[in-house]
Amino acid sequence: MAGDWRDRYIHGGLVIWPPDAVRAVVNPLREQYDPASAAACEAHITLTQPFVTEPTDADLVVIARVLERFEPIEVSYGPLDTFLPHPCVYLAIAPVAPLTALHEALQATGLFHPVPEHHQRFV
Repeated sequence: MAGDWRDRYIHGGLVIWPPDAVRAVVNPLREQYDPASAAACEAHITLTQPFVTEPTDADLVVIARVLERFEPIEVSYGPLDTFLPHPCVYLAIAPVAPLTALHEALQATGLFHPVPEHHQRFV
């Protein structure tokens, strides 16, 4: 296999950090059941794939314009679930529709790698 999957993340991506109380529950479970993912990044909601290149100031303006089109989203967490057979522990999140719309709008900017077909979206 060519390169490490983490190489694509050299320029980062966009995530939502859940509140401290949520991360305090999920992070220990991830460390126990999915240590490779836990070592790479703590509990989060992935909004985008990694940036294709290092974002410029102009790219950040594009992202800000996308974000301005959306109302704030109050996220609820739970119940706990897995992506079996993969060793992934997660809390279901809601509401799915506005998070999916935000994800798709950000991805449509062309600033991020495409979403692999095997990736599950917000469930």
